Amino acid sequence: MKNTKAILALLLIFTLVASLTVTANAAPADLSGHQYTAYQIFAGSQEEATTDGSLARIDWGTGISGDAFLAALKSSTAFGSPNPFRTARTAADVATIMSESQLFVDNSAASDAFSKLAYQYKVGDGQPCENGVTTLPAGYYLVVDTTEFADNATNTVRNLALLQLTGKGTFAINNKASVPTVEKKVKDNNDTAGTLSNWQDSADYDIGDVVPFQVTVTLGEMRGYDTYAVKVWDTLCAGLTYQGPVTVTHNDIDVTDYFTSGIATNQDGTTSLTVECDNVKDFAAAGETIVFTYSAVLNENAVIGPAGNDNTVYLEYSNNPNDASEKGKTPTDLVRVFTYLLHLNKVDQDAQPLAGAEFTLYKLVGNDYVAWNGNKSVGVANAAGTEFDWTGLDDGQYKLVETRTPDGYNTAADILFTVTAGHDVVSDNPQLTSLNGTAPVTGELSTGTLSVDVENEGGVVLPETGSEGTHMIYMLGSALLLGGLILIVTRKRVGDAA
Repeated sequence: MKNTKAILALLLIFTLVASLTVTANAAPADLSGHQYTAYQIFAGSQEEATTDGSLARIDWGTGISGDAFLAALKSSTAFGSPNPFRTARTAADVATIMSESQLFVDNSAASDAFSKLAYQYKVGDGQPCENGVTTLPAGYYLVVDTTEFADNATNTVRNLALLQLTGKGTFAINNKASVPTVEKKVKDNNDTAGTLSNWQDSADYDIGDVVPFQVTVTLGEMRGYDTYAVKVWDTLCAGLTYQGPVTVTHNDIDVTDYFTSGIATNQDGTTSLTVECDNVKDFAAAGETIVFTYSAVLNENAVIGPAGNDNTVYLEYSNNPNDASEKGKTPTDLVRVFTYLLHLNKVDQDAQPLAGAEFTLYKLVGNDYVAWNGNKSVGVANAAGTEFDWTGLDDGQYKLVETRTPDGYNTAADILFTVTAGHDVVSDNPQLTSLNGTAPVTGELSTGTLSVDVENEGGVVLPETGSEGTHMIYMLGSALLLGGLILIVTRKRVGDAA
């Protein structure tokens, strides 16, 4: 028994389950304000003369249903085959088996399984405890994280129930848990070059464009969980129409089949996209990433200017290794898509509003100017026909062409201009920082509007030197002169013949 007591002391003096290693890429959990409750599994005594904290005269403690727990230990398949507890009859037998088996070492799967079974068969209200020197009676305890989380609290996670020896020495609750993280990104485009940017926090697009999005989940500590569920909650604003499909990868391998997706339209016009898996432990480990990609279309409901069009995401995840029904959530992350308005004022030579014109907008794509946004390339006129709008422009190079000219006026020359915009590409709350157009187009950051005045001068167009009209006059004069010379020569020949 003395040898058993010594070995048991060495085993029990460690926190068998809570000393979890924080994965480097996961977010450390702040457990400083957590509350704990201790349930006594083994009761016993510690002699004053001993210095190793050996626990003697072991029996079932007050916090466990001993007979039921023993039966569960004997029938469990979690400890391998043959089951080391198959011959145990008493609490002392269980303690001896734990001290002598190589299965029960610090942070082992067997220690996890033991504490999880103990959690199922704990009884009573337990006793509150905290880090430091304990006043709990000598014994071996299951210490449970019983923190009450506030509504809508984020980054919540409970420690796996841990095993701890009390009596002599310090009662150390060693918290090293971690939580998963989620990050949203978008790519920007360059229509002229036909290229996309790296993943970033903002972009600008034309209405009608397809916008690519990416969500990256970095998994937290999953040790002690039988299953670890994750659920991505993605919300698209009214200006973004989900197009899909969702593709999920892990280590560049397609794992979409492990997930189920759902899509719903909300009363406020937003769209909720959910992508979930009941157990990512089937293919991933703590600290690894899972990447979700899909696309959406910037639609006619898009917000113009600096307010932008938001796409937000948060992650719901398993946060209690002792209770699979409990879930935590991460803070929300967002990306923002911007778009702009082009406004044209049609005026005469006196800067007065002029009706009767029509304008078509073209955008440089590759090496050619193509009609902007298809059938929306013709500007939308106001009731008076003197102002025109194109809603939902990206940055880029454009050409404005007057495709109908007011009667009695000269057609305005084509206007070539460039739109440039600045927006935060790395930010938790990306902002539109600048909006400009090359002359004669000007940008107004506060409204997201680009403006231009196009003037028509009255009168008719007359031929100029070198024009086709002048060429025709020269040709006609030359023909008459040649005809006259031919007539003179002919008459002279007739006279000579006479």
